[in-house]
Amino acid sequence: MRHYAARQREGRDDGTSGRWDYTVRHDDATFRVGYCYGEFDRAWPEQPGVIELTVYGDAEAYQAARARHLEHAAKYHAGGHATREEACACYLAFVLDHEIRYVAGHDDDAEALFRCEAPGCRTHTSGGAVWSGTSRQFDLCQAHRTRETVASLIGSIGESWCS
Repeated sequence: MRHYAARQREGRDDGTSGRWDYTVRHDDATFRVGYCYGEFDRAWPEQPGVIELTVYGDAEAYQAARARHLEHAAKYHAGGHATREEACACYLAFVLDHEIRYVAGHDDDAEALFRCEAPGCRTHTSGGAVWSGTSRQFDLCQAHRTRETVASLIGSIGESWCS
């Protein structure tokens, strides 16, 4: 079972005790995730190692994934955050930048249409957005298939558990 949450650093010799990171705890190990993972080159080394090749299958797939993250390289950091809320907001930014996939609908010939989930919208659509790695999906018309709409529907990030 994995437990995602903002956690406060303890017992650090580098002056960052008391700072907050968004993390995942799995078994007895805790890892920083998202932009809190550390500096970009630590999170995404130029040359893939054994772990990266295991995850991505080959160097070409790894380099393609690294290139997608490179646009946001400046957001990766190692210094932590002053508050739990800042760490959660940092992970939300990571989710919006990397884990939301927008799906264009084919409303003219779709078998089913669903009401757009954007507040006040009454448009029916077969398109939306999917949060990769989760079961969360959002039915969104073309006008509302945006980062801002998805952010408002997610609201805030807190704790979560998954297996």
